[in-house]
Amino acid sequence: MLLNIDDACLQKISNNSNNYFQLNQQIKKDGSKRDCYNLREPLKNIHKKIKNKITSKVVFPDYIQGSIKGRSNITNAKLHEGSKTIIQLDIKNFFPSIASRHIYNLWRYFFNFSDEVAKLLTNIITLNGQFIQGSPLSSDIANLIFWDKEQKLIGYLTNLNLVYSRYVDDMNISSKEKIPKNLKTTIIKKVDAMLKVKGLKLKHSKTEIANENNQMLVTGLVVNEDIKVSQNYIDSTYKEIKNNSNVNSIKGKINYIKQTMPKKAINIEKALSKLYGAGKQ
Repeated sequence: MLLNIDDACLQKISNNSNNYFQLNQQIKKDGSKRDCYNLREPLKNIHKKIKNKITSKVVFPDYIQGSIKGRSNITNAKLHEGSKTIIQLDIKNFFPSIASRHIYNLWRYFFNFSDEVAKLLTNIITLNGQFIQGSPLSSDIANLIFWDKEQKLIGYLTNLNLVYSRYVDDMNISSKEKIPKNLKTTIIKKVDAMLKVKGLKLKHSKTEIANENNQMLVTGLVVNEDIKVSQNYIDSTYKEIKNNSNVNSIKGKINYIKQTMPKKAINIEKALSKLYGAGKQ
């Protein structure tokens, strides 16, 4: 009734849900492949309805920052502004490593649906027992998957005056003071333990510990003092202007820079105007 779909129709789609997923591989920045999926109708519409009627009603705590209205990589970085130490962690192979049993527990014990409903919803949004990337529900499920474990970690970190945030699978823990080496190890172990309960692992090759003596980046923004875009980002924008790249792309980058560095954005806009002014002559 909530989804406005006939019971028998919904059950039939659930029983054959695997037939509605279409693989759409994408190439990541490091050259490796990411398995994303396009959803065929009517399953895509059902996922949208589940999002609109159920998961979008969740009020998320401030430490969850990814894919939530009013939050962004900028608001995420703002939480860690002016830190002296930042521990950056990444979850390995996040989406496909979320097993169906954890999706079921989410429906059953967080949303308090019946066993029958929890099983049906789990089947509808998973492929061969795993969660997928590409569904309208992908970000919501990612944000909710630690619903019963993350708060305990937050309590531990808060008692140490540490700030935690998660931007989908990217986790940052920061301090306004230097973090002792032994405590850094303990913190990483605590996070790793939380992940293991959900069948997940840290991607150790992406684990980084930065301090105020070096550039500290959180979701692409420098947070050593006031948040700002990196010099590399500014240089790449000037390079696009010099190479006569797509104007809309350049303007998009300028607008992004403007959010944290308005004066710098004005200078870049002047450079863009000069180039196109010269071109008209």
